[in-house]
Amino acid sequence: MRIVWFDTETSDLPERNPNAEIIAYTTRVWDNGILSEPHTVHLWPCGKVAEEAAKVNGYNPGEWLRRGAERTFDMTDAEYLARTLHDQIVGGHNTNFDLDMVNRTFIRAGMQPPKPNFRKVDTQPCAQLLVSLGLIASASLVNAAKFFGIDPGAAHTSEGDVNMTIQVWERFRNLIVSGLELEANRRSLLANP
Repeated sequence: MRIVWFDTETSDLPERNPNAEIIAYTTRVWDNGILSEPHTVHLWPCGKVAEEAAKVNGYNPGEWLRRGAERTFDMTDAEYLARTLHDQIVGGHNTNFDLDMVNRTFIRAGMQPPKPNFRKVDTQPCAQLLVSLGLIASASLVNAAKFFGIDPGAAHTSEGDVNMTIQVWERFRNLIVSGLELEANRRSLLANP
């Protein structure tokens, strides 16, 4: 299975500001356990970055300059995301938020949004299971990572979130595979007493 893991950092939440911008994004390919093609871009915002957003993602001009910001979101980014996400299984934590930001950005630019594969991998609903079991307080990526003993140190950067999400997904995947193997063994024992 090939998954394009994806995360964005934004200038605001689109619910508060319909013109919220992507100010950083990361993609990384996971192909049957092999990680490749890491790609991170930091972008200058055209408008104001909301104070709440900056507190979460660490945006300030000096930090963005240090991280390599050279331009605002442009055709280079649009073409890259269209090519990378087109007809792919896209993974993330709250994948719909990031795909919605890409769609909004493309539509504002008068472009057709990329069409990822209809299948998505999203660790947020998996984390919600941990919440329902009383194992974590909320389904945030940081809480899920801490539950699995993953260091959330780079949380709320697009690159850190992609890497953390992949690790959380791999832990959930291992639990599911182990559970399925146990169930297969149980059924085998019941069928052959």
